[in-house]
Amino acid sequence: MKKAPLLILIIVILLFTACTGGVKNESTSPATPTWQGSPVIVYISPAGVIDTEPPATEIETGSMQITAPKTAELPAAELTPSSGTVMPGTEAPGQADTPSFAPTTEPTRKPSPSPTAEPTPEPTQKPTEKPIVKPNQTPTPVPTETPEPTDPFSYIERAVSPVDFNGNGIDDYTDILIGARIDAENHPRYDGSYQKNGYPPDNIGVCADVIWRALKHAGYSLRYMVDKDIKENSWRYPQIANGKEKRDNKIDFRRVRNLRIFFDEYAVKLTRDIYEIEEWQPGDIVIFNNNTHIGIVSDIRNERGVPYIIHNGGQADREQDYLEGDHKVAAHYRFDASRIPEEMLIPWEG
Repeated sequence: MKKAPLLILIIVILLFTACTGGVKNESTSPATPTWQGSPVIVYISPAGVIDTEPPATEIETGSMQITAPKTAELPAAELTPSSGTVMPGTEAPGQADTPSFAPTTEPTRKPSPSPTAEPTPEPTQKPTEKPIVKPNQTPTPVPTETPEPTDPFSYIERAVSPVDFNGNGIDDYTDILIGARIDAENHPRYDGSYQKNGYPPDNIGVCADVIWRALKHAGYSLRYMVDKDIKENSWRYPQIANGKEKRDNKIDFRRVRNLRIFFDEYAVKLTRDIYEIEEWQPGDIVIFNNNTHIGIVSDIRNERGVPYIIHNGGQADREQDYLEGDHKVAAHYRFDASRIPEEMLIPWEG
């Protein structure tokens, strides 16, 4: 009987070693732990006899039952944790707190998502876009509206003709200005060649062609008005009176010297001082030098209030700051039809 405790101790140690041999199989998935071994029941009689078969008189002899794992390989599907039971009072020293393993086969369940309401998106504020600035590049400034400069010569009252000869709702002075500007915009090539029908095409012309085209826009036929005056008052035209030239209504109205005589007789004569700026009005007619050049006064003025001139001398810009140049003003007129005899006012034949 003295050997029984020692034997029991050895058996417990062997059983513990067997239990620890049934460790978790690392080759399986961590989510499904498996154990090697199955329970083996060991019976120890009071006499210290060890047997795996229960004695006939188990309760009477007071035999002790110990469940230990039996090392055996099972299929992976049948591997479950096994348990070992130690009868009270038979614990080995230091093993009283060793937990026993209970077999569990409860499957792992995935949590089912609980129905939840769709989250309401919070209103987001659109971020303020910033200009992309490249290195060594300054942002392009946003253009701002600049107020139009005020006209420093707005105090000058613009002359308005009392006549609207062509009945288009625009007074004669303004019509004359518009007609001259149309010719400037057409930019005809400088060409004074003789025309069999009298009128050069729009793409060619000279300075005198600006004048009849401007009056045409107001409804007048300068060609036949000049011809009428030459026919009735040839003595006014020295070149024709002395026989150096013959009257020719296809060219007479395109010669500046003849226009000088005609306007001297029928137009209003005005100042030749270019700095009497109030006297210079859009649509006025100006003759330069020794009756060699002619043009129409513009409604544009320079910084001193001197108006531009619309003319054709073959230059690139047909409306330019011309009066202050080296050009002597020979005559300055305003074609006021209200002061011209009615029989001299001949409408445009076209």
